[in-house]
Amino acid sequence: MNPPPFEIDGAPVRLFAVLDQRVRRTRGSDHQVIGIPQRPAQALAICERQRHYYLIGCDLDWQPFTESRHDTLEDAKRQAENEFTGIGTCWTDISDSLNAVGSHEADRRMVRPVNRDEVIWSGHAYSYAGYAKMNREILVRLSSSKKVKLANAPSSELRLVDDAMQRTLDAIRDAHVSETATWVRGYTPRSEDWKGRRICLTMMETQRVHPDFVRALNGYDECWTPTAWNRETFRTSGVTIPIRVVPLGVDPNVFRPRQPGELPKAELLSTGRIGARESPAGFVFVTMYQPTFRKGLPFLLEAFTSAFENDPEAALMLATTIHSHGSFERNLARRSRVRVYGLRGAFSEEQLANLFSSCHAYVSTSVGEGWNLPLCEAAACGIPVIAGRHSAHAEILSDETAYLFDPQGYGPVPGSEKVCHWYKDQPFALFGKKSIQQLATLLRYVKFQYTEARRKAVALSRVIRTKYSWDISARTVSAFLDDQGKAFS
Repeated sequence: MNPPPFEIDGAPVRLFAVLDQRVRRTRGSDHQVIGIPQRPAQALAICERQRHYYLIGCDLDWQPFTESRHDTLEDAKRQAENEFTGIGTCWTDISDSLNAVGSHEADRRMVRPVNRDEVIWSGHAYSYAGYAKMNREILVRLSSSKKVKLANAPSSELRLVDDAMQRTLDAIRDAHVSETATWVRGYTPRSEDWKGRRICLTMMETQRVHPDFVRALNGYDECWTPTAWNRETFRTSGVTIPIRVVPLGVDPNVFRPRQPGELPKAELLSTGRIGARESPAGFVFVTMYQPTFRKGLPFLLEAFTSAFENDPEAALMLATTIHSHGSFERNLARRSRVRVYGLRGAFSEEQLANLFSSCHAYVSTSVGEGWNLPLCEAAACGIPVIAGRHSAHAEILSDETAYLFDPQGYGPVPGSEKVCHWYKDQPFALFGKKSIQQLATLLRYVKFQYTEARRKAVALSRVIRTKYSWDISARTVSAFLDDQGKAFS
């Protein structure tokens, strides 16, 4: 006989019982479904969903074949006693059996106590990294309706938020919750030792997901991910736990269309004036990046040079809030015959919004994205967006709201495991000569047909600010916490 599952048909198990010699069947145990007599149950479970309790008859593999709905747990137990005399001595509370579970896989299958009101949230929260911003934006809003605690924020994490936000996060970190609080991991999956239910809010940039990532994710009770695209890649890669979509967002009160201003001084990385610090003039494209293969900078610089090598008005700004400019950027840009600037700064949200609003367009040549928060923030500010038609981009953007170029296929990137071991042998978008030509054409089109480009930008800004906000993200999380155990469809 298999151990009891953590849920049946998406409903969390509360009590279970194996029908042994202590139990005597009654006529009430005879069930029919659409007039067809059902075989006698060999085990029972009581599950809860949306404030109702379901008495479910199962075989010894916990496959359900009968059920009845009840208003209270006691009503469900009384119905069981009507069907099986002596069942009262056989019930086991699922939470009581947790300590008796041996293997990791069996532990994953057990239902953990559901606590809808208390949350312990694990992950970065103080830095500029995308996961950190996601965690703090949702946490702060969630704290108005739930009792939340920030746990496992690494002591080595750079504390780059302002003083007010740091005090808010410190207070959440110092809060106390019970041992049955729901554990939410806002980062990549790992083995968790927690008595309550465990949820992983995560994403992946590849078209298929590494088996090690899948195994780690299947150790949780639920997975939350920002896009339906990632939900499908997780499922087709072997994730078996329930998966729900929690879209990420922007703060529409900050990232909104505003009057452009003067750009901050940046370092010129190309042409005959390498090293000059100046405020970029002309028609400026901007991209936020990290110095890794995934952001596709060599491809971007090749396409940008092809588009504008004879147009001194065009400029490209490589902006980052974390990484210092080094040989990676300089070696790439030095070969370029167009103006390429490097900008690094500890930008506040307002400063970042001003930066985007003061540029003419945003371009992303990433080969894979689980969300792409900088792109969404730039789009919310009302500037045109150019990006690859793949991964999360294909869900957030459309031809009506953005300018999309196509990959020429998908495949693994040699050496990608040096960035993340979960990237090894997994497919990313691949850009070839046709992709370069298409991107160069779109770059020129946006510059020279800017009135039309701005019309698209206005439409995309409206979509981002109304459909994807942190308030919506937090409300979605709160609703899922209130309805734990039901698979998202």
